[in-house]
Amino acid sequence: VQQKNTLTVFYTHKDGWRGTTYPETQEAELSRTLQKLKNGEDVKIVFHGDSITSGYTTSGDKENHRDLNGNSSPYDSSANYAPYISAYPSMVTEALKLKFPNANITKVNTAAPGGQSGSYGLERINLVTEQNPDLVVIAFGMNDSWMDTGNNHGKYYYKNFYIQMMNKVLEKNPNCEFIFVPCMLPNMAVNSFLKNDASFDSHERHLYEIQKEYPDNHIAVVPTTALWRDFLALGKKASDYTGALDNHPNDWGHSIYAQLILNAFGL
Repeated sequence: VQQKNTLTVFYTHKDGWRGTTYPETQEAELSRTLQKLKNGEDVKIVFHGDSITSGYTTSGDKENHRDLNGNSSPYDSSANYAPYISAYPSMVTEALKLKFPNANITKVNTAAPGGQSGSYGLERINLVTEQNPDLVVIAFGMNDSWMDTGNNHGKYYYKNFYIQMMNKVLEKNPNCEFIFVPCMLPNMAVNSFLKNDASFDSHERHLYEIQKEYPDNHIAVVPTTALWRDFLALGKKASDYTGALDNHPNDWGHSIYAQLILNAFGL
């Protein structure tokens, strides 16, 4: 009810951006994918993540939904409502198709609601590798907020799960490139999220650490969490960017995810 009765307004500020986060373009990390796009070649992009990447609480979700076993589950499009805005994986793909009309771009979404970086991300990485993708966008974190905030590389930790997912993909396709997407901030008035607040910043930091530790692996990282910190500091409320006052972005929030990823391409 809350989703269908909320109006999202897009606007610009005369005084420009007043935050401290300025996402950098990362064309060098995505050079292979960009070259294929410019050459009009086939490009396959796989999005691997949780319910945010599945498109939950967008007004026009058209993503394939999966269960935690990796099976595609039926999606009822009657749940959509005006203004019928797509989830960020579709926003990104459609923008790339407009920019590179001669390229044959295929999007595959392997995300699952409730997915964690280990128990779904790594365990179901075969859903990604079997696609033999050119680019993999990995976006976990909301369901991992209970994980460590330190630098432990142990078996059960967020950073190590990302490294293992990356290595599994590279075993199948050594030329694959990656975009790591840390998590937005949920409604911090919810006690369980407030209790684990520091983990969101920790996760984003770990992804940048992986980028530095594996400089030859063509990894782009976008500062989703840092940008959301700016939004809160500038006065945004959970009702401004969530779809149901919880832990999913509304249409505006999904557009931020899409803009961050497209910015990594230099677009």
